[in-house]
Amino acid sequence: MRKTICASVIVLICMSSFALADTLKVINQRNEYGGTTNEITLSPTERSYEDGVETSRFHYDSNGKILKKEDFYTNQKQRETGAANIINYYDNNGKMVKKEEFYTDQKQRETGVVNTTYYIGSNGKKVKVEEFYADQKQQKDGIEASRFYYDGTGKMVKREDFYPERRQRDINDFRCLKSIGGKTPLRLQFVFNTDKPDVGYVIYKNGSGPIAVKMIKEREVRRVKGGGPSEYEAQWEEITSDGTGGKYNVVSQGARISEFRYIRKKDGKQFKFEEDVESITEKGCKWNEK
Repeated sequence: MRKTICASVIVLICMSSFALADTLKVINQRNEYGGTTNEITLSPTERSYEDGVETSRFHYDSNGKILKKEDFYTNQKQRETGAANIINYYDNNGKMVKKEEFYTDQKQRETGVVNTTYYIGSNGKKVKVEEFYADQKQQKDGIEASRFYYDGTGKMVKREDFYPERRQRDINDFRCLKSIGGKTPLRLQFVFNTDKPDVGYVIYKNGSGPIAVKMIKEREVRRVKGGGPSEYEAQWEEITSDGTGGKYNVVSQGARISEFRYIRKKDGKQFKFEEDVESITEKGCKWNEK
């Protein structure tokens, strides 16, 4: 009798300890992967809680394998890292293939990034990263999202910027230009944003995609008598994540560009351009592929 009472007390103590440690519940009997989704709310006594995790959700497939895990962080952890929650995705072998980070409002105001997605290669290193920007950053830089590609050593090899649909259509103020003085001319399309004149983007022939640019200074070079448009010199800088972007010096008078130079940042080499009138079409620059 005494043994039975003692055993019952031990079971009750274990159950009580588990209840205090965390709360487990099934929130979806059949999720998108064909299995269940379980949610665990941790107690402050748990080590995971001490690491900043308040709630975790595990998404299982029909074979009981975890394919997706969501972690929601405590207020203190959010203040420390700026991440509100993180989602990890796994393949059938349990290897992580994708990670999504969603940021707090404070972090978004500081960086302009709403969330970031990391794609993980077979070697465990990131191969692609996507950043999605807040409205304020979109209005400032004119970019809705960016995509970065990395090689096997972790070095970024390519960047793509994506623009809001309105801006993608806004090509009514552009210039087609080609370099002079070299064996094979470089060709580019320089687009001015009509409703925000200090931002724009450049598209190179055979380039990987649009490169955002921002005007960093402008000065009046010559004032024309008789009320004609003055001549201005403006300096534009490429917006790149690694800081390797070059600069463009543009001298213009009204719609006419009298001088256009590109200064490469890594060595200061300058490339002089002239207007490429043969490439101008109603919808932008059209280059001969030959």
